Amino acid sequence: MKAIKTIFFLLGVLALSIFYPPKSGHANSSGSPGGRSNSVGDNGFNCTQCHNGTATVDQSGYITSDIPGSGYIPGTTYNITLSGTGSGTGKAGFEFSAENSAGATAGTLIANTSSGRNRFLSTQGHITHTSQGNTYSGSDFSWTFQWTAPTQGTGDVTFSTSVLLANNNGGTSGDQVRTASLLVSEAQTSSIATNAATKLTIYPNPTTNYFSISSDEKLMDITVIDSKGQFVFSQRVNNATPINITDLPKGFYFVSIAKTSGQHIYSEKLIKL
Repeated sequence: MKAIKTIFFLLGVLALSIFYPPKSGHANSSGSPGGRSNSVGDNGFNCTQCHNGTATVDQSGYITSDIPGSGYIPGTTYNITLSGTGSGTGKAGFEFSAENSAGATAGTLIANTSSGRNRFLSTQGHITHTSQGNTYSGSDFSWTFQWTAPTQGTGDVTFSTSVLLANNNGGTSGDQVRTASLLVSEAQTSSIATNAATKLTIYPNPTTNYFSISSDEKLMDITVIDSKGQFVFSQRVNNATPINITDLPKGFYFVSIAKTSGQHIYSEKLIKL
């Protein structure tokens, strides 16, 4: 009888460990486990899922970018900075997401691999800190990365983030969590809406292996993104030069075309047969 009670006791402890795993102060030093950006798609989950305390919400000025006030241009890559003032403890981490109005990932976040301070979370399409990037000097923390805007017609995109300021006591108590968000709109420009004004043509379309661009511009920068808003490739091309897409899966893509100065001039849907 005693042995049976012992078995039930152990089974109960095991069940509790599964459904209520212990919080660890060190497990996430190299990045968030994912799903903690405080976004709609993350069900509002943030760093308090792993660390004790209440989040201080809607921090103003934490998220800044070089996206113009007129809105983002589909297929264009922008610089994003997440920064703020910490508590002087010298330990900080974050998770950052970009989502459309339905809470789905919008565009492509690109980690700053040269700094080594943040990395890409492939399962969610988010950005998080690394073990190299979880420290800061003085009281100010900062991470920089990039975002390639999604396809035309995506509409408003919300950047969401949860920032952890750890007291470095080796546990999960006494830490601070702060959240922030920034809404960016899609640019409504005549250059995207009309082809006639640019004297530009993408041909053949639909296509199987190659397409070319006929334009008054002799040299152009193109960016190709897929139907989910994910970056595929970018390339500098000459007028009428064949562009090889033989290896791309069948489906539709969006081709964003810009002058070499960076000025966007046209976007068009391309069908790969």
